[in-house]
Amino acid sequence: MAASARDAPAVSPADQLTPDLVSRLQRAAPNTSVQRLVRERAAPDRRQVARLRTSPQFVNRSDLIGRDRSQELQDIDASLAAYDLVRTGTADQRETALADLLKKIDAWKATKNTPADDKGWKKTARAKYITELGNQQQAEMNLVVAMKNQEERDRQAAERKRHEAVMDAMITQPIADLTDPAAKARALFAAYMTRFRGKATYTTTTPKNTTVWDMKGGRVACAMISNGLIDLLRRAGLTAKLREVAPHNFVTKKLGASFIDPTTEGNVRVPGGTFAAEKRFYFNKHWIVEVEGGVLYLDATSGIEVDKDASQIIDYKDMALESHTPRTFNNGTWRLTHVGANTLGDGSYELTPVGS
Repeated sequence: MAASARDAPAVSPADQLTPDLVSRLQRAAPNTSVQRLVRERAAPDRRQVARLRTSPQFVNRSDLIGRDRSQELQDIDASLAAYDLVRTGTADQRETALADLLKKIDAWKATKNTPADDKGWKKTARAKYITELGNQQQAEMNLVVAMKNQEERDRQAAERKRHEAVMDAMITQPIADLTDPAAKARALFAAYMTRFRGKATYTTTTPKNTTVWDMKGGRVACAMISNGLIDLLRRAGLTAKLREVAPHNFVTKKLGASFIDPTTEGNVRVPGGTFAAEKRFYFNKHWIVEVEGGVLYLDATSGIEVDKDASQIIDYKDMALESHTPRTFNNGTWRLTHVGANTLGDGSYELTPVGS
């Protein structure tokens, strides 16, 4: 008994596009049945779909030539039919399917692009139809990319709205009523540290694609923490900006309970000692928050108010690079040697007196 459309696998816009799905669809029903399934689907939303023809339209038109359909042309048929299945699906599904269609079009052209053909194939009616299809594919891809960009803008706007709701809850009426910028900044800083201290693991490498307000992955770093505080201060009507402190390549003082992650061991030890005993960090760079043009400076990583170069947290500075293998720094009094990576993937170091 011949295969029918009812034998074809069930598909929906939510299905993940895979070569296996297309292959099973083709095995289960002849090309005409596959076309019928596509036609029976709900009409696409023309606000979201450009002018890319459907697989039945392409097959019917290109078959007017009256020539056999090569394997490469059948691959275009299948890829276009696969796109028909996700025309009203997600932008990611459509982008994947359109990229596959372009590959199939390019594969068909590659079989014609030989010295013997002398480019004459470009003048054929079938080549004209495929060129039109390629142009439509590009127009459709442009539309899908624009959709994805808009979706990302909408996602960011919704995320920002959620974050602002959290900030608004932190800016209590007593804080909002403060008229002295420094007093208001200190009150907001205290609220900020209370909310985030001990809530995430500190790392010296800023995580990507996240902020302290969503804290994906449960890790925080100094620039990320500082930017979160800036968001809060600005939401409360203060001016604030990120400031990179002048000293580079320094070792911190021993960390106290005010640190953003009080349980951290740091990444510096002394010979025969442990990281937990030292509780220091080596920072090649460090960021703090400048409020109201320098009225005060806040270090959200250390959880304390500091001066413009955060001297309150620095113990050993001016650690100049001495060697690359192993990576070693030296300030004339102390030597800092790279000894591997900790469990977070951050570099770990050993501090020794020069000459010891």
